[in-house]
Amino acid sequence: MDNTGNADTGIRASDAERERYAGIVQAATGDGRLSTHEADERLAAIYAVRFRHELDSLVRDLPKPEEPATKVPVNWRRGPLAVHAGIVAVIAVLLMVKWIVVGAFFFPVIPLVWLGVSLLVHARIRRVRGSIRAAAPAAP
Repeated sequence: MDNTGNADTGIRASDAERERYAGIVQAATGDGRLSTHEADERLAAIYAVRFRHELDSLVRDLPKPEEPATKVPVNWRRGPLAVHAGIVAVIAVLLMVKWIVVGAFFFPVIPLVWLGVSLLVHARIRRVRGSIRAAAPAAP
């Protein structure tokens, strides 16, 4: 920690950090909070910055943009969806083996379609429920 009380004074800013701060300035310009001239000045200053602590002063008077809503990734490795996918895979393999052994017409097509549809519906339900949970405000 330096004599100003800032712990990251000597840490250099990365290009990704500069881009994040430039995005804040660009969003503020789009909202009409900054003129294009002032935005150009701030963007030039952001890209000229060498250390992290210098970035904060350039956007201190601007609101931080809200994080965009992202899709909740489906967790295929754990939980009920993974079990469902495993069961579908086992049943599909058994149906294919039976078809190969019997050698008749391709009868597994209808059960395979329904198994695939059930898996897709299950994944969609989990994704929707996960996004609802992620969007729910925390209890006070």
